[in-house]
Amino acid sequence: MEVKLKPIKTLPHLINKYHRVARFLVKEEGSILDIGARNHILFNYIINKEKLNYFSADAISGCDYTIDLEKKLSFDDHSFDHIIALDVLEHVEKAHDAFGELVRISRQTIIIALPNMATLRHRVSYFINGHLLTNKYDFVSQHQGDRHRWLTIYPQIINIFESWADQHNLTLELITEEVAVSWPRPLSAIWLYFRLPARSAHTERCTAFFRHRHG
Repeated sequence: MEVKLKPIKTLPHLINKYHRVARFLVKEEGSILDIGARNHILFNYIINKEKLNYFSADAISGCDYTIDLEKKLSFDDHSFDHIIALDVLEHVEKAHDAFGELVRISRQTIIIALPNMATLRHRVSYFINGHLLTNKYDFVSQHQGDRHRWLTIYPQIINIFESWADQHNLTLELITEEVAVSWPRPLSAIWLYFRLPARSAHTERCTAFFRHRHG
């Protein structure tokens, strides 16, 4: 029997992705695997540390686990209660397979953030400078190592979140849209967000909160 998704609540906000994730997890318990953790910034934002056991993972050393998202992960099924990957999957060639792995090793929730590269400030920068405000797409004389494999833009991000929920039998509880605040300033950014027909113009990042359907 086909299970229809509930209407997805989309919420704009000005706070950064770490604050947003910490607020989502405030009533949760269990283990967290922070993928792409680097310097473990997320840990500093977690409010209920006494109820959440934090672990970090990245392709570089210095974390609890060193992983390669281009390959099958070595963890057993349902190894962690909460899997978090913020601005990570756009760096992975096999992003769809990687998401499947995150679903496999999680028990409760999966939180994914993807940057919107089609904001007004990105477009203006590309128009004036031929540059998307990042070197992750540069074609240079030597491979820069870490780079974006996907040009993630607002409508496609929303579509992939909805598709992944359907494909993996997940509930997509919430998508939050992080409003760009560096340019223009916060109040004008919020005003433009609600006034402009193209919400992608000021949505800096989309974060999806998935939950396993049990039973």
